[in-house]
Amino acid sequence: MECAGRLGRRLADDVRTGIRVVWHDTAIRALFLVTATLSFCMSFMASLYTLFALSHLGLGPAQLGVTIGMRPTLWALAIGVALAALWLVAVRRAIPGRNRTPVGE
Repeated sequence: MECAGRLGRRLADDVRTGIRVVWHDTAIRALFLVTATLSFCMSFMASLYTLFALSHLGLGPAQLGVTIGMRPTLWALAIGVALAALWLVAVRRAIPGRNRTPVGE
């Protein structure tokens, strides 16, 4: 029991030290506050999304897992890459003398 008491005091000291370091460093404090706010808001979003998807959309557990796993940010990245590739093709065609590829010459 004595060991648990020492461990608890050490843990409390470590937590106090961590809070002090975070609060006195402007950059770390800003990062902490943004991360804490985002986590707090997204936890509400995840709960509400789950309830909405199961009750109003009629999704089953497997379908809900697939929709969560599809990660909209990856879709946005894929669309951005495709648009950039199309733009680069148009830029290449607009440059005189660069319409041919060196393959097969």
